[in-house]
Amino acid sequence: MGGFSLNHFNLLMILQTLVDFFEGYFLQQFYGHFLEERFEKKLWNNFHIMILYVGFQYIKKWILPADYRVFHMAENLILTALLLIFLIICFYKNTGMISIFLVVSFMAIQESGRIFTLVFPYTADLLIDILLPYGKGNTFFLTILIVNGIWILAYFIRILILYFSLKGIRESFHENQFPIHSVELQFLLIPGLTSLCINI
Repeated sequence: MGGFSLNHFNLLMILQTLVDFFEGYFLQQFYGHFLEERFEKKLWNNFHIMILYVGFQYIKKWILPADYRVFHMAENLILTALLLIFLIICFYKNTGMISIFLVVSFMAIQESGRIFTLVFPYTADLLIDILLPYGKGNTFFLTILIVNGIWILAYFIRILILYFSLKGIRESFHENQFPIHSVELQFLLIPGLTSLCINI
């Protein structure tokens, strides 16, 4: 079982790294739809947000413990919010109050997808209990297949949730160049802040 645990751990690391890259790329597309680039468009500019985001996620995993106590979850959310704000300040201009909406919305969708992924191990346990009696001596191989398959499916759905949610927000804002004032911002923040509170 030691080999299985190691291989499973490696698979989760690969899947999480892929998710980080997709999140970084979707974040850059999300920002780019609403905000004006500060620097002249060059080849490296197509991926600078993604690269910095992935690097941040890698460093954050070494800094923060991997548990779900409220204090550590709050640390994670605060660090993520600071990074998202930092990226806006560094790479975009004429941002305004829309920046707050973008940060909260991205974090809410990202956290919802992550929490949703955590439900899938229970699905794997259920499938193993149902299918193992029919394994006929191949229980170890069947367990590996089910667990790894469920996790691959979970991370794939997580990517789809982020993609379609951010796409929906972009398509809903036909007047994204218009300034947002404090009253409008309060209404725009309600869904994102509610989602974050529920996730915590």
